[in-house]
Amino acid sequence: MTKTLSHDTSKAGLIIAYIILFINISYKGYFLSDTTFWLGLGVLAYVLKVGTLTERSMRFFAPTLLLALVSFYIPTFSIRYLLLVIALLFCVESLFGKISELAFISLLLMSPLFRYISETFTFPIRIWLSEISGHLLTRLHFPVEVKGNLILLNGDDFLVDAACTGLQMLGVSFLLTVFLLAYYQAVFQKKIGFGWQLASLAITFLLNIVSNLCRILLLIIFKIPPENFLHDLMGICCLLAYVWLPMAWLIKQITPKQKAALIKADIQVSGI
Repeated sequence: MTKTLSHDTSKAGLIIAYIILFINISYKGYFLSDTTFWLGLGVLAYVLKVGTLTERSMRFFAPTLLLALVSFYIPTFSIRYLLLVIALLFCVESLFGKISELAFISLLLMSPLFRYISETFTFPIRIWLSEISGHLLTRLHFPVEVKGNLILLNGDDFLVDAACTGLQMLGVSFLLTVFLLAYYQAVFQKKIGFGWQLASLAITFLLNIVSNLCRILLLIIFKIPPENFLHDLMGICCLLAYVWLPMAWLIKQITPKQKAALIKADIQVSGI
């Protein structure tokens, strides 16, 4: 009885501490209510529902303490968000058991930190996409001129910008791949190794570049401006055709060949 009471007290203490931490960070407006965030919440809920769950673990205790100390001396939003994520994983795993790495990946992809990194480090890719698009259009006898990430065709300007739907789809593409990984794990009851998970995300990144290239070419050829609803629709169609379908096929082939069996989540209230 005493042991159960002590464990319940510890559990309540962890939950209260995390709620305080969450309120302290979230009230400053760090969370963005965009498509990636809300999709990430849905994917995260699905991953936690079908993901692995084994014995309780304290593996995130040291990282949580370290990030708490770092955030005290370096109070940046990026550090605090990482603290929020790692602390959440620590609470879940110390109370219920180890969960899938896909949960951690989902939480990172939902963050403004990921958007900042993707917008910063994809700039050279935008320049490259502009150059390749200009080269291909020239081969197709379109009178185009490329200036950085700006493509000009018969007086019309097409800017390959981070704010466009195509490049914003990078986070969405990754989240869809995480969903596919979790889905086929549940279907085949096989756990996909972490190496294969990272490889799937890397392939998704490459396919996203191909998708954006096709999208840029189609938008320029058919002269579809950003204010036209077809501009966004074209991005979604390219995402489905060049990222979603290939990744669905690839992950479906990979999953049955995995050796480790998926451990179904089975949380009993009496055992908490």
